[in-house]
Amino acid sequence: MTFTKEGDRYVKELMNPFKFRLGMFKKLPSIFFWGAKVKSITSERCEIYVPYRWSSKNPFKSIYFAAQCGVGEISTGFMLDAMLRGRGSWSMLVIDFNAKFTKKAISGVTYTCEDGAKIATAINDAERTGKPQIIVMETIGTMSDGVIVGKLELTWSIKKRT
Repeated sequence: MTFTKEGDRYVKELMNPFKFRLGMFKKLPSIFFWGAKVKSITSERCEIYVPYRWSSKNPFKSIYFAAQCGVGEISTGFMLDAMLRGRGSWSMLVIDFNAKFTKKAISGVTYTCEDGAKIATAINDAERTGKPQIIVMETIGTMSDGVIVGKLELTWSIKKRT
C-alpha cells in the first residue's frame, strides 16, 4: 500500500525540518524540546532520531527513557497516520505499550519501525469489515555505532469513522 496524495503531502511536511519543528512545538512540545528529527518515512519504514543533548538526557548521562519512548511512539504513529490520510475519517489510539532497554543510550538514537505491511493489512481489513483493528508494532532504537539500546512494542487500535 502506498500513500495517498494527502499522505504524501503529510510526509513532505514531516520531512521539512522547519514545518516539522513548528508542528511539534504546537502539538507535541516534548518532541520539539528533545530535538527529535524525522530521518526518513515511507509506507514501509519510519526512522526518527533523538539527539544526545542537555534536553534529552537524564542525570545518569544517557538519553532519558521518556525521550526514547516518545520518539519510538512517533516512529510508529507517523507512518500509521500518513497511511490513513486521504482514506476518510479514522480514529487511532495507542492501547498498550511495552519497552525493553538493553544498553545505555550515550549518543543520539534512531528509532526505526518497519511495520508498514502490518498497517496496510489492518487498514484493508478495517475497510473490508467495518470493524476496529489492532496493530502490534515494533520499533528498535540504535545508536550510530549500531548498538541496539531499546525495543518498544506499541499496540495501536484503528477504526474507520462512519
